[in-house]
Amino acid sequence: MKWYVIHTKVREEFRALENLQAQGFEVFLPTCQVQKRQSTKVKLVTEPLFARYLFIKLSDVTSNWFPIRSTRGVAQLLRFGASVEPVSIPDAVVHCLKERCTQEEPLHELFKQGEMLEITQGPFKGLFGFFKKLQTLPDGLSRALVLVELLGTVQKLEINLPQLKKVGA
Repeated sequence: MKWYVIHTKVREEFRALENLQAQGFEVFLPTCQVQKRQSTKVKLVTEPLFARYLFIKLSDVTSNWFPIRSTRGVAQLLRFGASVEPVSIPDAVVHCLKERCTQEEPLHELFKQGEMLEITQGPFKGLFGFFKKLQTLPDGLSRALVLVELLGTVQKLEINLPQLKKVGA
């Protein structure tokens, strides 16, 4: 039994995973959690670690490879060049990925503490400040606490996330 790489159709990694598992294949899709800004809210979203790729464990002798090509979400088994043989991945690589994906990993945040931000909308448009932290309010909305120099002193402002952008981004 070896691990192979499946190239999926665009944004169909989860569909391919589900359909291959339903056929009885051992499949692994490494994922990570990312904060995404959607209008006025920040959502925690699970995304594939490698867009358009997942891993499948197959035997050269006993596994039936034919259904893989016609599985919904699957584009093909990964091959290099004109090679007929699909690319196999060492067990240690997949094992390491599985360990890392099961550990509590830090979130990929929109802004890092101390990062310079520009306010792009609202009454403070055009001001620059430093990101302090993300605050989730009782109404479910998230706002950034930004330190801005106003009237000769540093002020803490709560700014809606869509009104901010990284300086230089």
